[in-house]
Amino acid sequence: MKIFAGNIKHLTDARYFAAWNVDWLGFRYDGANEHEVKVIMDWVEGPEFVLEFDFLATPDMISTARKLNIRAIGAYPGFEINNSQIPNDIQIFYPVVVMKDTSITDLDSVLSKIRKDTDVVLLDFHRNNIIPGSGILEKTKLQKRCIKFRCLIAWPMTVPFNIDLIE
Repeated sequence: MKIFAGNIKHLTDARYFAAWNVDWLGFRYDGANEHEVKVIMDWVEGPEFVLEFDFLATPDMISTARKLNIRAIGAYPGFEINNSQIPNDIQIFYPVVVMKDTSITDLDSVLSKIRKDTDVVLLDFHRNNIIPGSGILEKTKLQKRCIKFRCLIAWPMTVPFNIDLIE
């Protein structure tokens, strides 16, 4: 199982999650916090780093990531996927905010656009407190997609973690 800790803003948080051996640390990048991101990267070893953006054009995201020597970008919900603009050495984390009525067809429309060998889909069940594997996104269909594609799941904090739902 791979673990992504996102929206890191402080060195204390980054060191905490690094001590838990997370695979990726994500920093919400706003243009004004470049120094803080660099400081955290200098102090933390182990996880790969992800720059998380809100509404920035693809070329700007890529140039910022390259400048900071980061090879993974966290796109924003609704990000238009255009693989011709994304170099092969840059990994994209595509967020899918799962709603109560999110269907497997909705998920498939995102999955059909990504580079399945390099990109990651972040299935965000946390934001709407939805239990992964329930409702329209039933367990077996969700499992099939997460075997074929690289999926990370943002688990709702109010729901006890049950690995059986995703394994």
